[in-house]
Amino acid sequence: DLLEDLLGHRRGAYAEGGLAGLMPNIAIYCRTPMRAADGAEVSVHVINVIGFAFDSAEQPDFMYFFPLKSRPQKWKELVQCMQQVWRYVFECARRKGLRRVYLADVGGGAFSGGRTGLERHPETSYAALKEASLPPVQREYIDDGIEVFQLQRI
Repeated sequence: DLLEDLLGHRRGAYAEGGLAGLMPNIAIYCRTPMRAADGAEVSVHVINVIGFAFDSAEQPDFMYFFPLKSRPQKWKELVQCMQQVWRYVFECARRKGLRRVYLADVGGGAFSGGRTGLERHPETSYAALKEASLPPVQREYIDDGIEVFQLQRI
């Protein structure tokens, strides 16, 4: 209600996606103060990338991409879209001169949709999506010497 009063909008643009098309995917970079395990304050580089939402058939991303198994062109498009998400991370690292990135399973948690989403079929699982999308992007940045580490779930 407050947003509507202030800005005149009741819903975000994301709700406009769905069968008609995807909303633009974005990423946000910032330096973030954190506390190391030994208590020391550190400043870390953080890029927040946005995965796709397949946790409900009512999600615009779900409506746009699913079903995946019977529409291979949608799987191919999803892989390409996910490559762009990974590319945001590596391009940011390149521009900032960073040599290590710690990757979360972007879109692989609750938003993967479990057995009603990506995990419905092994060939369209989150693991398959990550394997199809991440290595090609890593190869694009091989000359930058960027090491990749898995960020543990918390």
